[in-house]
Amino acid sequence: MTGSKRTEKSFYVSLTFTVVALVFALMHIFHFTLWDKKEPTFDKVVVGILIAAVLPWVIDRIEVIKGGGFEIRQRLDVHDQEIATQQKKLADQQEQLAKQQEQLNDMFFHSMERDIFDTLKNLLVQETFTHNPDDPYYSLIIDQMKHLFQLGYLKNSPEELRAHQEIGQGRILTDAGKRFVEARTKLRLPEDSYS
Repeated sequence: MTGSKRTEKSFYVSLTFTVVALVFALMHIFHFTLWDKKEPTFDKVVVGILIAAVLPWVIDRIEVIKGGGFEIRQRLDVHDQEIATQQKKLADQQEQLAKQQEQLNDMFFHSMERDIFDTLKNLLVQETFTHNPDDPYYSLIIDQMKHLFQLGYLKNSPEELRAHQEIGQGRILTDAGKRFVEARTKLRLPEDSYS
């Protein structure tokens, strides 16, 4: 049961109790008037019933009742339960967000093959990275650079570069390419050897 429904129920219980108490008080007063032919008076019974009628409305504001050597502490169960419910909801939401973030991190980390990422990272961090299309082993790097250019991580395609042009230290990386390297390096898995 939610806090608002509980509060609404408490209101109607208090209202009903008060109406019944007031009816009893009026019946007691008019009992003397109608049957005993006396003037209506407020005796101890009427005062007690009126106190009982008011009690449900003030009991929520009283935390401690002392008297006769006894002390009664009102438990704020409704408020405690509402707070506990909200805290649990918040904890559940935080746990769900953490799981979603972990899934996003995993998806992001594995969104690019490792050898292509190594090429992108080397283009950013290596002091010297010479574009050498004449080297037969460099053809794989050219294919990777074409792919990185299509992704928007490089400013230039390999065809636009001059032979033996220095392209290291992030010279041809876009801001998106630099951000990708930085973000993925922070998310590296324990078995990775990225520096």
